[in-house]
Amino acid sequence: MIVRPIFRFVRPLRRERLLALMAVCVFVASASAQSPRPWTLETLELISGKKLEGYIADIRPTEIDFVEVVRPRNRPMYVVIRPLSRKDVAAISRLPPADRELLAQRLDRFRRRARIEQRRMEDVRLSRRKLGEHDWWEYSGERFTLMSNADETLTRRCVVRIDQIFRAYMQLMPPPGDASKRPDIMLLGSTADYREYLKRHDLEIENAAVYLPQQGRVVAGCDLDAFARRLQHVARRHENLRKRYEALADQLNDRLSELAAQMQARRVDAATVRKRLAAVRATFFREQRAALAEIDEADRRNATAFDELTREMMRRLYHEAFHAYLDAYLGGGGNGSGAAPAWLNEGLAQVFETAQLDDGVLRVDAPDPRRLARFVSLSEAELEEIMPKAVEAKASDFLVHAGATDISETTVSKLYCVSWAMAYYLAFEAAGPGLNIGRLSDLAKNDSDAVESFERLAGAKTGVFAQRLRMAMGTLN
Repeated sequence: MIVRPIFRFVRPLRRERLLALMAVCVFVASASAQSPRPWTLETLELISGKKLEGYIADIRPTEIDFVEVVRPRNRPMYVVIRPLSRKDVAAISRLPPADRELLAQRLDRFRRRARIEQRRMEDVRLSRRKLGEHDWWEYSGERFTLMSNADETLTRRCVVRIDQIFRAYMQLMPPPGDASKRPDIMLLGSTADYREYLKRHDLEIENAAVYLPQQGRVVAGCDLDAFARRLQHVARRHENLRKRYEALADQLNDRLSELAAQMQARRVDAATVRKRLAAVRATFFREQRAALAEIDEADRRNATAFDELTREMMRRLYHEAFHAYLDAYLGGGGNGSGAAPAWLNEGLAQVFETAQLDDGVLRVDAPDPRRLARFVSLSEAELEEIMPKAVEAKASDFLVHAGATDISETTVSKLYCVSWAMAYYLAFEAAGPGLNIGRLSDLAKNDSDAVESFERLAGAKTGVFAQRLRMAMGTLN
């Protein structure tokens, strides 16, 4: 929300609709701009009729080692290692060598994602500065700046995640040029600090994060410092263990030479010495692999735990970062006067906050089930009442003000819900001439009637569109 309270589009043609909608933001994306390459997978068709997608690691006379890639709708990707009998496989479809190499690299990055993120965090350049009562971490990057009084580990992780989402936004909606002003992110280490910030700036709102267009700043608070400090301690311990095993591996040949000399001094025969040395070497590397695998698995579990604890916070940051990106990179001029209507701005921000980020590719493959359930629960009368309000809404209409009545809070909730459904439907589900880019430009005109402009876009009166939207989203549910 603007001043409001964390691969691929599976339907390629729908991406064109999204870019068409984003033409509202004063520019039309270049036809040559490309989003990241989608994940192209190999397939196995089983005798049972089941089809598996993933990577064929090895084919032997009687077995196939298959890495199944599972990408549940609206949920993170995961992989399953499947040894399969050749007699259970009816057909094999392999990729060309170049595509297989790309897929293998992506799967390797996915397997090592916890360590990769840890290294990216270590590479983040932070500076330290004292302002008022707090010591602040400061980051100045190519795409955004950030200041934080939260834990260092949490700050570094947020920098990495926010940079990933900005990259994804840029790949999906390439900017026509440099940002008018890099967006600024302010991360506060406690909810109390966040509330104090709002109070100092006379913002009487209940929203958990906020984008301030005049400053081009996203502000968010969290209470995760204690967990982040524990995570940092564990990460350092694991890195020390890895270095210890690396050092032991470097010393292995010297140790084996010493052992061989000792055995030879005791007149042990050469064959026995060779056998003993081979056994020691094999045992060491087996134990090293097991220990490092255990450390990697612990890192993945820790990263998952952090993701679970920070999921809502990162979603809020992704949401507000979308507003900031739209304003700074796609025509807003950094002053909050961006041409996108509030319903589209808020609607797409909600769509992207629940998207999945797989190896740098933003994946929107299904509507958010909670929002979808909320939308279909609206009665026909409620939808017909709220639709015109959503179309004409200003950014301030999406704020929940402190002391708001239940009625006003419910109205804001409905505005969000309907704006999300409109944006998702028009970006991914709608068909027909209503999304012709040439008919979108008047949405960007400040003097244009919002309802008339929307009806030209939708190709129907608002009431008729409401019925169409209700039926379409009901089918998805």
